[in-house]
Amino acid sequence: LAPMPGVAALVAVAAGDLVAAGDLLVAIESMKLQTAIRAPHAARVVEVAFARGASFEKGAVLVRLASAAPAEGAR
Repeated sequence: LAPMPGVAALVAVAAGDLVAAGDLLVAIESMKLQTAIRAPHAARVVEVAFARGASFEKGAVLVRLASAAPAEGAR
């Protein structure tokens, strides 16, 4: 979820990607400050809700994750 309103400055993943804990998902910009949003755990990206340059409100879903099966690994 977006911690503040802003703009998607960078989208580092796409639907279907496998990510490890700590991997960059998106970077957002709010009031000229960039904030990295990282994966909290290993997962598969189900949806990326905003494209680069798109605006969003606080609390908006930026990326949806689904737990990755242990055998799937991460990128």
